[in-house]
Amino acid sequence: MKCKAEEAAYVDERGKRAHCDSCKRPGATRHIRKKRKAATANIDTAGLCDSGKKRTLTSDGPPISLASLGTSPFIAATLDADWLERQLPTRELLTDAPRGTWTAATTTELDLTTHTPREKVAISIGEQLVGDYAAMAPVMRAVAHEMGVNQTACIGANRPGNRTPRHQHAPMGVLNLLGGGKGAAKRWRLWAPGSESGAESLCFEQRAGDVLWIPPGWQHEVMTTGGVVVELDGGGEEIVTPHWVTWCLPKRLAQRSLSALLAGVTREDQVSGSRTAAQKRKLYEVLEAYAEDGAAACY
Repeated sequence: MKCKAEEAAYVDERGKRAHCDSCKRPGATRHIRKKRKAATANIDTAGLCDSGKKRTLTSDGPPISLASLGTSPFIAATLDADWLERQLPTRELLTDAPRGTWTAATTTELDLTTHTPREKVAISIGEQLVGDYAAMAPVMRAVAHEMGVNQTACIGANRPGNRTPRHQHAPMGVLNLLGGGKGAAKRWRLWAPGSESGAESLCFEQRAGDVLWIPPGWQHEVMTTGGVVVELDGGGEEIVTPHWVTWCLPKRLAQRSLSALLAGVTREDQVSGSRTAAQKRKLYEVLEAYAEDGAAACY
Protein backbone atom coordinates (compact mmCIF):
# COMPACT_ATOMS: atom_id res chain seq x y z
CA MET A 1 0.00 0.00 0.00
CA LYS A 2 1.34 3.44 -0.93
CA CYS A 3 1.42 6.27 1.57
CA LYS A 4 -0.34 9.55 0.87
CA ALA A 5 2.91 11.36 0.16
CA GLU A 6 4.48 8.80 -2.13
CA GLU A 7 5.94 11.65 -4.18
CA ALA A 8 8.12 12.47 -1.19
CA ALA A 9 9.61 9.02 -0.79
CA TYR A 10 13.37 8.97 -0.75
CA VAL A 11 15.22 6.88 -3.30
CA ASP A 12 18.78 5.75 -2.76
CA GLU A 13 21.45 5.52 -5.45
CA ARG A 14 20.54 1.89 -6.18
CA GLY A 15 16.91 2.78 -6.79
CA LYS A 16 15.57 1.25 -3.57
CA ARG A 17 12.79 3.13 -1.79
CA ALA A 18 13.30 4.35 1.72
CA HIS A 19 10.65 5.78 3.99
CA CYS A 20 8.66 8.96 3.55
CA ASP A 21 8.58 11.19 6.62
CA SER A 22 4.87 11.77 6.15
CA CYS A 23 3.69 8.17 6.18
CA LYS A 24 4.91 7.48 9.76
CA ARG A 25 4.86 3.72 9.29
CA PRO A 26 6.27 1.50 12.05
CA GLY A 27 9.88 0.67 11.33
CA ALA A 28 10.29 3.43 8.78
CA THR A 29 13.54 4.71 10.19
CA ARG A 30 16.09 4.31 7.41
CA HIS A 31 17.79 7.46 6.15
CA ILE A 32 19.59 7.89 2.85
CA ARG A 33 23.05 9.34 3.34
CA LYS A 34 24.32 9.54 -0.21
CA LYS A 35 22.72 10.51 -3.48
CA ARG A 36 19.05 11.30 -3.11
CA LYS A 37 16.27 12.52 -5.29
CA ALA A 38 12.55 13.09 -4.80
CA ALA A 39 9.88 12.33 -7.33
CA THR A 40 7.91 15.29 -8.63
CA ALA A 41 4.71 13.63 -9.85
CA ASN A 42 1.66 15.93 -9.86
CA ILE A 43 3.92 19.00 -9.62
CA ASP A 44 4.49 21.54 -12.37
CA THR A 45 8.04 20.84 -13.46
CA ALA A 46 8.10 23.24 -16.39
CA GLY A 47 11.52 24.80 -16.61
CA LEU A 48 13.09 22.28 -14.26
CA CYS A 49 16.04 22.40 -16.67
CA ASP A 50 18.27 19.39 -16.27
CA SER A 51 17.47 19.04 -12.58
CA GLY A 52 18.38 15.37 -12.53
CA LYS A 53 22.08 16.08 -13.02
CA LYS A 54 23.99 17.05 -9.90
CA ARG A 55 26.95 19.31 -10.51
CA THR A 56 30.19 19.58 -8.60
CA LEU A 57 32.72 22.36 -8.16
CA THR A 58 35.46 22.02 -10.80
CA SER A 59 37.99 24.21 -12.56
CA ASP A 60 35.53 24.56 -15.44
CA GLY A 61 33.59 27.30 -13.65
CA PRO A 62 30.63 27.66 -11.26
CA PRO A 63 28.66 24.41 -10.84
CA ILE A 64 25.27 26.18 -10.92
CA SER A 65 23.93 28.19 -13.83
CA LEU A 66 20.89 30.42 -13.48
CA ALA A 67 19.46 28.69 -16.56
CA SER A 68 19.37 25.39 -14.65
CA LEU A 69 17.13 26.73 -11.87
CA GLY A 70 13.49 26.00 -12.60
CA THR A 71 10.12 26.06 -10.88
CA SER A 72 10.57 22.99 -8.67
CA PRO A 73 13.11 22.44 -5.86
CA PHE A 74 16.06 20.12 -6.38
CA ILE A 75 19.66 19.55 -5.29
CA ALA A 76 21.38 21.89 -7.75
CA ALA A 77 24.95 20.89 -6.90
CA THR A 78 26.85 18.54 -4.62
CA LEU A 79 30.16 19.78 -3.23
CA ASP A 80 32.70 18.18 -0.95
CA ALA A 81 31.24 17.79 2.55
CA ASP A 82 33.95 20.07 3.99
CA TRP A 83 33.81 22.72 1.27
CA LEU A 84 31.95 25.37 3.31
CA GLU A 85 34.18 24.65 6.28
CA ARG A 86 37.23 25.54 4.18
CA GLN A 87 35.67 28.86 3.16
CA LEU A 88 34.83 29.85 6.75
CA PRO A 89 35.58 27.48 9.66
CA THR A 90 32.58 27.11 11.94
CA ARG A 91 34.76 27.86 14.97
CA GLU A 92 35.62 31.26 13.49
CA LEU A 93 32.01 31.88 12.48
CA LEU A 94 30.78 31.41 16.06
CA THR A 95 33.75 33.16 17.69
CA ASP A 96 33.42 36.24 15.49
CA ALA A 97 29.62 36.45 15.72
CA PRO A 98 28.24 39.73 17.08
CA ARG A 99 28.26 39.66 20.88
CA GLY A 100 25.23 37.89 22.30
CA THR A 101 24.06 36.55 18.93
CA TRP A 102 25.16 32.98 19.51
CA THR A 103 24.73 31.81 23.11
CA ALA A 104 24.29 28.59 25.02
CA ALA A 105 20.53 29.07 24.81
CA THR A 106 20.50 29.79 21.07
CA THR A 107 19.38 26.93 18.84
CA THR A 108 19.53 28.80 15.55
CA GLU A 109 20.87 31.99 14.05
CA LEU A 110 20.25 32.10 10.33
CA ASP A 111 22.56 35.04 9.68
CA LEU A 112 25.87 35.50 11.51
CA THR A 113 27.78 37.38 8.81
CA THR A 114 25.72 40.38 7.61
CA HIS A 115 27.38 43.68 8.58
CA THR A 116 30.47 41.81 9.80
CA PRO A 117 33.93 41.34 8.21
CA ARG A 118 32.76 37.84 7.18
CA GLU A 119 30.06 39.25 4.90
CA LYS A 120 32.55 39.33 2.02
CA VAL A 121 33.18 35.61 2.43
CA ALA A 122 29.47 34.86 2.09
CA ILE A 123 29.25 36.97 -1.07
CA SER A 124 32.35 35.38 -2.58
CA ILE A 125 30.80 31.92 -2.14
CA GLY A 126 27.90 32.97 -4.35
CA GLU A 127 30.34 34.13 -7.03
CA GLN A 128 32.13 30.77 -6.87
CA LEU A 129 28.99 28.65 -7.04
CA VAL A 130 26.59 30.51 -9.34
CA GLY A 131 27.22 31.73 -12.86
CA ASP A 132 26.14 35.37 -13.44
CA TYR A 133 25.83 35.82 -9.68
CA ALA A 134 27.57 39.21 -9.69
CA ALA A 135 25.15 40.55 -12.30
CA MET A 136 22.10 39.27 -10.42
CA ALA A 137 23.16 40.36 -6.91
CA PRO A 138 22.32 44.11 -7.23
CA VAL A 139 18.74 43.27 -8.21
CA MET A 140 18.40 40.89 -5.28
CA ARG A 141 19.74 43.59 -2.96
CA ALA A 142 17.19 46.08 -4.28
CA VAL A 143 14.30 43.65 -3.78
CA ALA A 144 15.56 42.63 -0.32
CA HIS A 145 15.84 46.30 0.67
CA GLU A 146 12.17 46.93 -0.11
CA MET A 147 11.25 43.76 1.79
CA GLY A 148 13.25 44.75 4.85
CA VAL A 149 15.38 41.58 4.92
CA ASN A 150 19.12 40.92 4.71
CA GLN A 151 20.43 42.09 1.36
CA THR A 152 23.37 39.77 0.71
CA ALA A 153 24.30 36.12 0.99
CA CYS A 154 24.92 35.05 4.57
CA ILE A 155 26.26 32.19 6.68
CA GLY A 156 24.52 31.01 9.83
CA ALA A 157 24.21 27.97 12.08
CA ASN A 158 21.69 25.71 13.79
CA ARG A 159 21.88 23.14 16.55
CA PRO A 160 20.55 19.62 15.97
CA GLY A 161 16.91 19.44 16.97
CA ASN A 162 16.12 22.93 15.75
CA ARG A 163 12.96 23.18 13.67
CA THR A 164 12.38 26.18 11.42
CA PRO A 165 8.59 26.62 11.04
CA ARG A 166 6.89 26.58 7.66
CA HIS A 167 7.56 29.75 5.68
CA GLN A 168 8.36 31.02 2.18
CA HIS A 169 10.54 33.61 0.48
CA ALA A 170 8.60 35.10 -2.46
CA PRO A 171 9.32 36.93 -4.66
CA MET A 172 12.88 35.59 -4.59
CA GLY A 173 14.16 32.05 -4.63
CA VAL A 174 16.83 30.71 -2.30
CA LEU A 175 19.97 28.60 -2.66
CA ASN A 176 20.91 26.80 0.55
CA LEU A 177 24.27 25.06 1.04
CA LEU A 178 24.68 22.78 4.05
CA GLY A 179 28.11 22.74 5.66
CA GLY A 180 29.65 21.13 8.72
CA GLY A 181 31.19 18.05 7.18
CA LYS A 182 30.03 14.47 7.52
CA GLY A 183 27.34 14.12 10.16
CA ALA A 184 25.57 17.38 9.35
CA ALA A 185 22.03 16.89 8.04
CA LYS A 186 18.69 18.61 7.55
CA ARG A 187 15.27 17.31 6.60
CA TRP A 188 13.12 19.54 4.37
CA ARG A 189 9.37 19.40 3.78
CA LEU A 190 8.15 21.62 0.94
CA TRP A 191 4.74 22.75 -0.33
CA ALA A 192 4.19 24.06 -3.85
CA PRO A 193 2.85 27.64 -4.23
CA GLY A 194 -0.88 27.75 -3.60
CA SER A 195 -0.99 24.46 -1.66
CA GLU A 196 -1.72 25.91 1.76
CA SER A 197 -3.02 22.68 3.27
CA GLY A 198 -2.54 18.96 2.92
CA ALA A 199 0.54 16.78 2.69
CA GLU A 200 3.82 18.27 1.53
CA SER A 201 4.67 18.16 -2.16
CA LEU A 202 8.31 17.14 -1.72
CA CYS A 203 10.79 16.00 0.93
CA PHE A 204 14.56 16.25 0.83
CA GLU A 205 17.26 14.85 3.09
CA GLN A 206 20.09 17.36 2.78
CA ARG A 207 23.67 16.40 3.65
CA ALA A 208 26.81 18.49 3.91
CA GLY A 209 27.82 19.72 0.48
CA ASP A 210 24.30 19.67 -0.97
CA VAL A 211 23.10 22.96 -2.49
CA LEU A 212 19.29 23.00 -2.43
CA TRP A 213 17.33 25.29 -4.78
CA ILE A 214 13.99 26.56 -3.44
CA PRO A 215 12.02 28.51 -6.08
CA PRO A 216 9.93 31.58 -5.17
CA GLY A 217 6.77 30.87 -3.20
CA TRP A 218 7.60 27.31 -2.15
CA GLN A 219 6.77 26.99 1.55
CA HIS A 220 9.18 24.89 3.53
CA GLU A 221 9.76 23.51 7.01
CA VAL A 222 13.26 22.50 8.07
CA MET A 223 14.46 20.16 10.81
CA THR A 224 18.17 20.06 11.66
CA THR A 225 18.85 16.39 12.32
CA GLY A 226 22.64 16.20 12.59
CA GLY A 227 25.62 18.37 13.39
CA VAL A 228 29.34 18.29 14.10
CA VAL A 229 31.38 18.98 17.23
CA VAL A 230 33.20 22.31 17.14
CA GLU A 231 35.85 23.32 19.68
CA LEU A 232 35.54 27.00 20.49
CA ASP A 233 38.28 29.48 21.31
CA GLY A 234 38.56 29.79 25.06
CA GLY A 235 37.42 26.23 25.67
CA GLY A 236 34.16 24.41 25.38
CA GLU A 237 32.45 22.56 22.57
CA GLU A 238 29.34 23.07 20.47
CA ILE A 239 27.41 20.71 18.23
CA VAL A 240 26.32 22.86 15.30
CA THR A 241 25.27 22.72 11.67
CA PRO A 242 26.45 25.68 9.55
CA HIS A 243 24.79 26.75 6.32
CA TRP A 244 25.17 29.30 3.55
CA VAL A 245 22.11 31.00 2.02
CA THR A 246 21.60 33.47 -0.79
CA TRP A 247 18.67 35.08 -2.57
CA CYS A 248 18.47 33.97 -6.17
CA LEU A 249 16.08 34.63 -9.06
CA PRO A 250 16.81 33.82 -12.72
CA LYS A 251 15.52 36.56 -15.03
CA ARG A 252 13.23 34.14 -16.86
CA LEU A 253 11.39 33.39 -13.58
CA ALA A 254 10.99 37.04 -12.56
CA GLN A 255 7.73 37.65 -14.45
CA ARG A 256 6.27 34.42 -13.09
CA SER A 257 7.21 35.45 -9.56
CA LEU A 258 5.76 38.93 -10.01
CA SER A 259 2.52 37.52 -11.44
CA ALA A 260 2.17 35.18 -8.45
CA LEU A 261 2.48 38.18 -6.12
CA LEU A 262 -0.12 40.22 -7.98
CA ALA A 263 -2.51 37.25 -8.11
CA GLY A 264 -2.16 36.63 -4.37
CA VAL A 265 -0.73 33.13 -4.84
CA THR A 266 2.37 34.22 -2.90
CA ARG A 267 3.09 37.20 -0.66
CA GLU A 268 6.09 39.43 -0.24
CA ASP A 269 6.07 39.63 3.57
CA GLN A 270 7.55 36.14 4.14
CA VAL A 271 6.65 34.81 7.60
CA SER A 272 4.95 37.83 9.13
CA GLY A 273 4.60 41.57 8.90
CA SER A 274 3.70 43.64 5.86
CA ARG A 275 5.23 46.23 3.59
CA THR A 276 3.89 49.73 2.95
CA ALA A 277 2.18 50.57 -0.33
CA ALA A 278 5.24 52.57 -1.42
CA GLN A 279 7.58 49.69 -0.64
CA LYS A 280 5.39 47.25 -2.56
CA ARG A 281 5.22 49.61 -5.52
CA LYS A 282 9.01 49.91 -5.59
CA LEU A 283 9.34 46.14 -5.20
CA TYR A 284 7.08 45.55 -8.20
CA GLU A 285 8.99 48.12 -10.28
CA VAL A 286 12.32 46.43 -9.60
CA LEU A 287 10.93 42.99 -10.48
CA GLU A 288 9.19 44.25 -13.60
CA ALA A 289 12.37 45.88 -14.93
CA TYR A 290 14.33 42.70 -14.20
CA ALA A 291 11.69 40.57 -15.92
CA GLU A 292 11.62 42.80 -18.99
CA ASP A 293 15.40 42.61 -19.22
CA GLY A 294 15.14 38.82 -19.10
CA ALA A 295 12.44 38.74 -21.78
CA ALA A 296 14.52 40.95 -24.05
CA ALA A 297 17.46 38.58 -23.67
CA CYS A 298 15.34 35.75 -25.09
CA TYR A 299 14.98 37.47 -28.48
